[in-house]
Amino acid sequence: METLAQSKFFIALGGFLGFALTFASGMLAGGDAANVLRDASIGCLICGFLMKMLMSVIHSNVQTAMQNRMLERKEEAQFEDEEDELTDDENYDE
Repeated sequence: METLAQSKFFIALGGFLGFALTFASGMLAGGDAANVLRDASIGCLICGFLMKMLMSVIHSNVQTAMQNRMLERKEEAQFEDEEDELTDDENYDE
């Protein structure tokens, strides 16, 4: 559930930033208020969607990195266990 709440937050943040930047640039360019609001609404939708895509890519990369780290730790533990077994076998032979 935390991921969903975080996702909603970043989508809303992206939408707000898209609206604010598009609105500010349109007003500074001297555009008509109706056209600027229309463009800002479109910018809100586009930036919200882009933020959602960015967050999904980041989330999947974090999951992949965590899985790779877990696999590496398991392999290291198995390697250490094998080394311990070999060392124990050598001690028994003596």
